[in-house]
Amino acid sequence: MNKLKIGWWFMALVGILLGFQGCENDTGDLPLDEIEIDFRTNRLDLDMLEAARQYQSNPQADSSVIFDQFFKDDQDFLVDWFFYGNDTIGTDSALTVIMSDFLTDSNALDLLEEVATTFPASNEAWSEEIEKVFKRIHYYLPNHPIPVVVTFADGYPRSIQQGLEQFVVTPKYLGVGLHYLMGADYQYYPPDLPRYLSRRFNLEHLPAQVAHKYADLYIPEPRIETNPVLIDRIVQQGLQMHFVDLVMGPSVPDSVKLFYTTAQIDWANTYEARAYKDIVPVLYDVNSDLMRRYIDDSPFTSQLNRKSAPRLGQYLGWKIIQTYVAKYPDEPFNELIQRTDYRQIFQQAGYRPG
Repeated sequence: MNKLKIGWWFMALVGILLGFQGCENDTGDLPLDEIEIDFRTNRLDLDMLEAARQYQSNPQADSSVIFDQFFKDDQDFLVDWFFYGNDTIGTDSALTVIMSDFLTDSNALDLLEEVATTFPASNEAWSEEIEKVFKRIHYYLPNHPIPVVVTFADGYPRSIQQGLEQFVVTPKYLGVGLHYLMGADYQYYPPDLPRYLSRRFNLEHLPAQVAHKYADLYIPEPRIETNPVLIDRIVQQGLQMHFVDLVMGPSVPDSVKLFYTTAQIDWANTYEARAYKDIVPVLYDVNSDLMRRYIDDSPFTSQLNRKSAPRLGQYLGWKIIQTYVAKYPDEPFNELIQRTDYRQIFQQAGYRPG
């Protein structure tokens, strides 16, 4: 009888372990090969290159003919991109003017050719990395649609203050500006572009940039009627990082997920407890300038010192959420990321580093 009991428990244990292996592979990651999504890409930048070549060979070419030849099938994306989905003003003629103005510029052809050389049609490494992100998003949020990924390249602003159009996020599309993945030292970036931004303009950081875009989309802002304080913003940022962490997978270093250097992630891990101790007195402060110092993108956290890790509020928020998830592992992910009671999440987490 005892042998039968031992045998039954052994078989049950094997079944449980096999069940876990069905959900994750040996590295603790999701079984991405088993996750099926309708993932599609469109190399609009290559069509732009061919159109620019036609303009160069024939400066008198009919722009409407070139538009119909190369861009008519992309009209929905172009309307979303340039006119926020308003097709009453995003007409063929309006889109034709926008595209021809850029493609006849003397520098457009050079830029498009450099992008095509860096990301040839035969190299799909960039799309494979994005697909992995959307497979994980689909696993955790199966009811959210998978966008069509459209690549483009449209030049640079003269100043970073005019805005960097790296991504176009719409309900149907994710536009990816490949001209912002040309490496940290690419010569045509805006001259005032900070190094802490340009160092992430590469293929290694592309999945993290996509993940952050969708974290911004899915994690709600603190409710205005609650008069948000610093801890609301910190926990919101922490939920965004929790989202990024899951859809990036366990093999990606935390430094990449946070856009940190190795020295910065080491600093944050070393001084986590001291940094939290410094921030505790102002957790319920409504000072918007203070919030920006802890949350906004920057080379370091100006509230502390020039050697500190940047966006320390985001880092500490992630640690708070990690503590919360460890304490309440049964709370579904799709429910957690819809919550806006950020102060309650913080209190329930009981985060006490060190």
